[in-house]
Amino acid sequence: MPSQPAPYQRVLLEGVPYWKDVTGNIYYYESSAFPSAESRICLGTESSGLFADWQTRLETTLSGYRTAAVSRPRH
Repeated sequence: MPSQPAPYQRVLLEGVPYWKDVTGNIYYYESSAFPSAESRICLGTESSGLFADWQTRLETTLSGYRTAAVSRPRH
């Protein structure tokens, strides 16, 4: 039985990690686990770059991250 290709490939564009699907869409990279169809956030395409509203698309996720972030003591 032939193996199926992974649904996403991790790519670096200008040093920033993204998930890329087989059609060339790029998605927010949150962890090393593939995003689900419900959780993925499309930020643009590999051929044309980020969408003009990429910041708006990440606003909710970024707000949640900032709320959950806590400072850590440095040694």
